[in-house]
Amino acid sequence: MDKKGTEKEISHMDWRHIQITEITSYLSKAHNWKTPGNDQIQNYWLKAFPATNRCITKNFNAITEESEKAPDRLTT
Repeated sequence: MDKKGTEKEISHMDWRHIQITEITSYLSKAHNWKTPGNDQIQNYWLKAFPATNRCITKNFNAITEESEKAPDRLTT
């Protein structure tokens, strides 16, 4: 609701697939030993095994396409 008490319509956002180059670019800028997220994987290891970038990209896209299939730990 806005300040006047009327409801505003939320528009749907079109989603585009994440590209493997975006994952690679992000990881190249990420700090190696920064505190890890819920996955408990340090960025250093993601950088050390670039073969995982394809799987990471695939999984990110799958989650955005079908969020109901995402593990609860990613959506809470």
